[in-house]
Amino acid sequence: MYLLSRMITLLFFYWQGVKSYGFGDYKGIMYVSEYEIGGEDFYNNFMVTKTPLLIPGACQNWPIRIMLQSAGSFEDKFRNIKVPLKLGDSKDMREVTLEEFELKSEVGSHYEINANESHELETLIYLPALMVSCRVLYEDFAHNKNVKVIGSKSNDFVLDRFCSKKETLIAMVKGNMKAKFEEIPEEVWLKDGDLWYVPPNRCFILKKQGHVTYIKFSWTSTKAYDTAIDCERPSLHELTKIVTNIEEGIAGEPYHDYTWPDVQMNTGYKMPPVGLGTFRLREKTYETMKLALKLGYRLFDTAQSYSGETRLMDFEISSEFEIGRALFDSEVEREELFLVTKVREDLMSHDDTVNSVLKSLQDLKTNYIDVVLVHAFIPEEHCGPYDKTCKSSPWICWRALEELQLKGLIRSIGVSNIESDTLKFLVGHFSKSSVSVVQNWFDPFHQDRAVREICQEKNITYMGYSTLGTLWMEIEGGYDVNPVLEHKDVVESAMYSLLPTTSAVLRWAISRNVVVIPSTTNEDHLQKNLETRKQNVDSYSSQLIDSLDGLLGDPEKEDWAKPSISFEKQRKVKQSKDEL
Repeated sequence: MYLLSRMITLLFFYWQGVKSYGFGDYKGIMYVSEYEIGGEDFYNNFMVTKTPLLIPGACQNWPIRIMLQSAGSFEDKFRNIKVPLKLGDSKDMREVTLEEFELKSEVGSHYEINANESHELETLIYLPALMVSCRVLYEDFAHNKNVKVIGSKSNDFVLDRFCSKKETLIAMVKGNMKAKFEEIPEEVWLKDGDLWYVPPNRCFILKKQGHVTYIKFSWTSTKAYDTAIDCERPSLHELTKIVTNIEEGIAGEPYHDYTWPDVQMNTGYKMPPVGLGTFRLREKTYETMKLALKLGYRLFDTAQSYSGETRLMDFEISSEFEIGRALFDSEVEREELFLVTKVREDLMSHDDTVNSVLKSLQDLKTNYIDVVLVHAFIPEEHCGPYDKTCKSSPWICWRALEELQLKGLIRSIGVSNIESDTLKFLVGHFSKSSVSVVQNWFDPFHQDRAVREICQEKNITYMGYSTLGTLWMEIEGGYDVNPVLEHKDVVESAMYSLLPTTSAVLRWAISRNVVVIPSTTNEDHLQKNLETRKQNVDSYSSQLIDSLDGLLGDPEKEDWAKPSISFEKQRKVKQSKDEL
């Protein structure tokens, strides 16, 4: 059986296209994977067979590695991470900050610290993907793990020797070093960003020279190694929790979730930061609403125009009516819900606005609406704000909404599809009531900064639609693929955070004070979108996406044409223009 197991393992790696090289006998074979592997493959083909594994570059996007590569620019919250510093073989120890060690410590100094001794340090360490991609492995790891960060500076080779009965992973986060097993003479280089797996009951030596930092994960497996495992991937909530913070199981205290709070509006009410947009649900509105309510959604965005009754859309059903039916059939109390709707563009006379809102109340089966927006506040297409001969315009619609707000039928009012100059005039000169909400197109390439700055100054809640980039494929002359989900920097941000790309974008938007309302009928996507509320954001990923604003130009301008050059080239062009 042993030889058969070995033959199967070799055939498996030959088929997968994985390289291997020997250290003198079969026990010493180390496999070098050209890609990151999943937990099921890791367990069945390495842990069970006790075969060492090297994955080059597996740690290159870890926050601690990125921070150590630019030691002169530690973020403020990481500047006070303390490490116990020793010099050479001396038993004397003094405490310094990690930044001081990186920048000022002398040659011959070194430190070793348990990760749980610093909460800030914990937040910089990712668990390897081969662990978090498998529930069985993670649960086993979480109850037995030990994580240490080890750093040193030396002119000559310094040896670290380990003999362990535990499973071990070595993650290189700064510098390079040589590694070898005691019983085998050959050495292998572990390079910056590499991840090395060492099976239990093996003695190995690490030869360090220069400035080197690595993380040593060790744990005792409770599995019998006599049967293959079928991995179930942890839920997104579990995944983001354990990837971004490893304190659970180390500190012995429960992990406390970070949850983005409700948005405090200038009318005193609170809006959830994540909701469901219903524009694309069409005939699936009712069933999707029922599912979303069950999953925990409480913010729902709709419009009078999302209906087959209008000339603007081609729906067979009324979105508001289907939403009202779902809410009526649910057990969720009205006070827990937050409903947003919009007045149709062709119903902006005073009486039409009033009657349309009354119908919205009837269809939604409620006696008040949390927010009503003027759907298209585009004054150029209508008469002026003080034109007494005018019968229908966004300005007249606004006055009618103010009246309905005073009567208690609407709690807050706002606008959609508005430009910065119009918003300034509305807020500063025309409106009698508070402009509470602005809902505009917002995504990584179209960040609407001028309008958002006014919103921040005036404490106006900003909602973004098409945050995941669908609009780029729907505008005239747009793209065949979604640039938001395909651009390399967005993908890198997601990989850096070990999140789906959609979650990384939504999480970034929320961190930029944007209420997001993605639309989907898929249950898994609904859950992932909602769970972005429980994901904190790191500065590296955020800045990466921040830098994309304007790369594709402004399609709202008449002379806009889809850039024919690649995204990467477009970014360089923009940087060159900025330098000029």
